[in-house]
This record gives sequence, C-alpha cells and structure tokens, in this order.
Amino acid sequence: MDMKQKLRKLLWKTGYELSRFTPKSHPLALRKQILNDYNIDTVLDIVANSGQFAWQLREDLDYEKRITSFEPLNSAFELLKATADGDSNWDALNIALGDKEETRGINIAGNSESSSLLAMLPAHLKSVPGSRVSVGNLLRSNPSILFLLIYAKRQTGSI
Repeated sequence: MDMKQKLRKLLWKTGYELSRFTPKSHPLALRKQILNDYNIDTVLDIVANSGQFAWQLREDLDYEKRITSFEPLNSAFELLKATADGDSNWDALNIALGDKEETRGINIAGNSESSSLLAMLPAHLKSVPGSRVSVGNLLRSNPSILFLLIYAKRQTGSI
C-alpha cells in the first residue's frame, strides 16, 4: 500500500476524504478561477444577509479586491456591517437593489436567509418550518454602479 492510500484510509477513519481542488471537481475552485481569469475587480453581493458569501471570498478564495454588499434587513445588516468594518475594500450598504425606485414590503422570515419580496411558498414553509413569515419594510435605492460580476442569491426575474 502506497503512502497516498495509507493517508486516505487514515482520513476515512476520522470521517474525512481528501480530493483535488480543481474547477472541474469543486465549485469554490471554479469560482476562484472565474474571478482570476476574468480579472474581476468588484463583486456585488446582492441580498448579502450577514456577509457569508463575501467572507468566503476573503477567507477561502483569498479574494482581495473590492466587494460591495447590499442587505435591506436591519438585523442582518448589523451583522454584515460588523464583519465588513475591518476591511477597507468591503463596503456594506443597508439597501435593496431593484429595477425601479420604490418602497415595498418584505416578507421577513424567522430565519433571515429566507426573507424575500416574494410570498413564502407552502413547500418552503414545509421544508423550513422556522421561516414563518411576518411583514417589515424594505428600503429603496437605485445606485449607479459599474460592475463585472453580480452574484444574485435570490432569483426574482430582475435585479
């Protein structure tokens, strides 16, 4: 048994497996390749919640360029702001983005990741019982920003 197989077996005993980190085998490796190959100098993190996506860019992918995060919910924004504050290349804005300037109500879920302008579907309530809906206010904005990549975690048909 070669050294590679011994290491594999040792890892399996602890519940882990070692695999290649390539764009074909891992989504984070693919994301890193896209950021590098296209020289993405600004990432817009739309509906950023507490900043999990941007944090992953910084910590796991070593992305050092500009990030602008947008989060309309005050409670999630406070966590986002606290995370982004120590990073001079990461801006956090307590606003939502849309194709027109307006004020709308937002369905605030028990878990902030499920909050949306869209109505909560019964299938969602069934699969994530802790996301029962209440209504809050959504801030409005129509910023003019030049960007190269939008990572939209919620697909509503327009941004």
